[in-house]
Amino acid sequence: MLNTAGTVTYSRETLANEKLSLSTSNTTIKEGYKVRIFHANPNLLSIDNMTIANSSANTQTFLVTKLGLQQIGSTTNMKANLTTIIEKGAKVIRDNDSMLTSPYVEGKDDLLLAINLLDEPAKSTLLDDYKDVLPNSELDPKNKFTAPILDELHPNDTAISGKVPANYGLIMNIYNLDGSYKKYLHYTEEDGSFSIPFDYYGKAITLVPGMRVEIFYKQADLISPSTIKTVLAPVDSYSLTANDYAFGDTELSGTFSSNIAKVRLWINDKAVTQATTNSDGVFTFPAAANFIVKATDKVEIVGVDASYNEKKRIRLSIKGSPIATTSLTADAYTIGTNTLNGTFGKSVAKVRLWVNGKAVTQATTTSDGDYTFTNIASFIKNATDRVEIVGVNAQYQELNRIDVVVSDLAPLDNGLTAIPFNIGDNTLTGTFGKNVAKVRLWVNGNLKQQATTKNGGYTFTSTNYFITSPDDVVEVIGVDAQYKEVSKITLSL
Repeated sequence: MLNTAGTVTYSRETLANEKLSLSTSNTTIKEGYKVRIFHANPNLLSIDNMTIANSSANTQTFLVTKLGLQQIGSTTNMKANLTTIIEKGAKVIRDNDSMLTSPYVEGKDDLLLAINLLDEPAKSTLLDDYKDVLPNSELDPKNKFTAPILDELHPNDTAISGKVPANYGLIMNIYNLDGSYKKYLHYTEEDGSFSIPFDYYGKAITLVPGMRVEIFYKQADLISPSTIKTVLAPVDSYSLTANDYAFGDTELSGTFSSNIAKVRLWINDKAVTQATTNSDGVFTFPAAANFIVKATDKVEIVGVDASYNEKKRIRLSIKGSPIATTSLTADAYTIGTNTLNGTFGKSVAKVRLWVNGKAVTQATTTSDGDYTFTNIASFIKNATDRVEIVGVNAQYQELNRIDVVVSDLAPLDNGLTAIPFNIGDNTLTGTFGKNVAKVRLWVNGNLKQQATTKNGGYTFTSTNYFITSPDDVVEVIGVDAQYKEVSKITLSL
């Protein structure tokens, strides 16, 4: 469906098969809109009362006019086409005595609506030609009344409701299935609305599917056009219930009525997952704890039809506290140890180790809520490192973060020494502590060489080429495995 600006306002795709059933979709259609249809087998495409031009084309486009659909590119005369349809409809009524003599037949009202779509003088001519098959209402062209509004009718309703354009007395005819009918009079509210209870002044109104209800109003000799609706089948109301749910429960379940096709979980106004369902009308979210994690979360269950149109929405009140479900604990860690253990709550899906602001590894976990990090000595080097345990859900959204207490039973030594050096010496030697990974020589602010190291001692060679003047600034710098400076000495020449 395209509006007058050419923007698509509605689209639908259907794959036909032997199980395809009829369905209804509601959308707004206005004069000037276009309807574009693609059919994989165009020879099977048909539209009531229309001969399709170029019927072998897969795509057909139609313009919405007040007289009906006009195929784009077709030379069909819409006025002549509608006149032919009116003629056929009148013949059907004239050939059927019961329809012709009945005070109301739905086809008569359809004829009147169709004729009123035409312009003068064709409209007046047809009103006169077919006056014997038109509804028994005043056709005075000065009549400016519009048809009243009648709401849909179902047997399990409690009232017949609608609205008329002004504060007039309302006339209602209820036609039984055998053709008999009863007339009722009713006064509307000041705004023209009405609600006629089925207990009409002690006289019960009974509706069954297939019966017709006609309403109209009048002033003096002028009678409004009638509005007629057929009583529909009982409304199959949409039902959706949820069982009690507490923070940390793995599963969330409930029931749904057969006219709901899918059940979805919404968190904070966003759909996050879809339930599994069975033919008994039971839905289940098997991993609800991954999504319901905060006390402030807005949690809703939404039932939709097969086209994902919302039909029922309920809000859940979550029991308990989310604190226990996102909890984390961690044992103290000693530098040099390869493992780190702790526990986690039900809502936590994965446990991760962060060192100095970066995620470095992920723990193995058990169904009992225990986790273990292995081979982590290479990540935690110093007691000054910031070590954190972070719990996340299945989508890696952070739920909780705690600090780990880190200690070092044998603190690493940042010591750095140098044996006295004289200009012209070929080597420069010294010692370094165990926290120093590499020793580097800087001269006048420039890196010149990285020392060879062995058993806590270092050696620079060919230093007579790098250090040539008593004015040179000579520095020996110790760095850790990440080349972060941990100690520095300046030589006296």
